[in-house]
Amino acid sequence: MKVILITPFSEFSKGGISTHIRNFKKHFIFKGIDCQVYVLSNNRFKAFIEIIRLVLSNSDIIHVHSSFFAVFCLSALKPFSTSNYCFTFHTQPNNSSSQKSSYLKYYLLNFLLNKYFNITTVSGSILNNFASIFGLNIQKFQVIHSGVDFENPSNYKITTHSNSIKIISIGLFEWDWKVQGHLLALKAFKKLQDNFANISFHLIGSGSKEYLIQNEISKLNLTKSVHIFNNISNVKDLLVNADIYLHTGLNEGCSLSILEARSFNLCTIVVDSGGNKDLIQNNINGILCDPNFYSIYESLKNVILDLDTLNRLKKDSILGIHEFMWENIIEKYKCFYLNVLNE
Repeated sequence: MKVILITPFSEFSKGGISTHIRNFKKHFIFKGIDCQVYVLSNNRFKAFIEIIRLVLSNSDIIHVHSSFFAVFCLSALKPFSTSNYCFTFHTQPNNSSSQKSSYLKYYLLNFLLNKYFNITTVSGSILNNFASIFGLNIQKFQVIHSGVDFENPSNYKITTHSNSIKIISIGLFEWDWKVQGHLLALKAFKKLQDNFANISFHLIGSGSKEYLIQNEISKLNLTKSVHIFNNISNVKDLLVNADIYLHTGLNEGCSLSILEARSFNLCTIVVDSGGNKDLIQNNINGILCDPNFYSIYESLKNVILDLDTLNRLKKDSILGIHEFMWENIIEKYKCFYLNVLNE
């Protein structure tokens, strides 16, 4: 089987889609499957010429990840292609005025995706939101979540004591919905710090809107207790020493950071937005809270006051995590591809 993955993002850049592609390729090659990645050029003409070359390569599968431009190109070239087309939705739609003016584009996408492509999505909530906002109605699809390489939890700090509690959060300082989530987290932490002196907040991320985060930290007088870590290639050391993972992304598809935190036995508190609820069973292997600063604050406060619950949620965070292991995710994609080839 020969598979070509098309993506608008480099497999070595930051972000969930790039991480997904990187792990996808690694695990497929490990299983002896020919898997190549093509990153779309920002120059549309160059990208179209390269897509023509890919179509003529006669691969078994051409799998597009989050590029509607590639959907239009491949659809136009379908009469010359022997490859089977697949498409994966990774990100939630952005309900903005600029996108609302693009209903014709989504009308055409609806036709082309249903006619020429086999569809997967990392979260059913993504297609629900595309349907409600733009009327995109995908008739047949399969939900295959993103994956995580499970870590052995035996060496981690499973038990938290009241003398010091470290909260950690991971997320790029890009996109309004990411930044707004970080700002909510900072406001909740400020209220928390007014009542608890033994807590710290470690925020891992980078991006063009970091100045908004820094301004809020200064405004709330949190410079001594909130620590920002930029350009961290391996967050393992930070996760190992944390107690609570807080995720406040307000428009997630399938967050790899949530899965990684759970695999590291962290008490995981997540806002109930987008695809986050797919990854957490409330009060079983984590906590879902409303996407507002007071609910975030209450969730943090409750587990800090009740260390038995906090430690139980840390211990039980790995319940069901094997469903999201890359070993299982790749098997789902293999079955998906085989079904496509046998149709």
